[in-house]
Amino acid sequence: MDAEAERQEQVLSAEGQKESQILMAEGEAKAIIMVSEAKATALEVIGKQATTEGGKAAVSFELARNAIEAHKAIAKEGTVILSDGKTGDNISTTVAQAISVSNAINSK
Repeated sequence: MDAEAERQEQVLSAEGQKESQILMAEGEAKAIIMVSEAKATALEVIGKQATTEGGKAAVSFELARNAIEAHKAIAKEGTVILSDGKTGDNISTTVAQAISVSNAINSK
């Protein structure tokens, strides 16, 4: 009897673990779907706003800000940076665009 009870306990434990894994996978899948839907909604809103003058300025500002952050991250990570030879011009242009967009937004 003890062997049968032990076997039954192992079966129940395995079934419990299996059910737990299924529930976790379902939860993760639902989370992925929710995040995807939220991103899709955000992109739709951004797309609509990007067609307005203020939206275009905001998109330009965000792109310039991201470019500056990318340059900072590259500079922080290493001492060698491969570029097209115009890095100074690119950074200057990016900063000038960011300032111009910021000024345009602030003047409205």
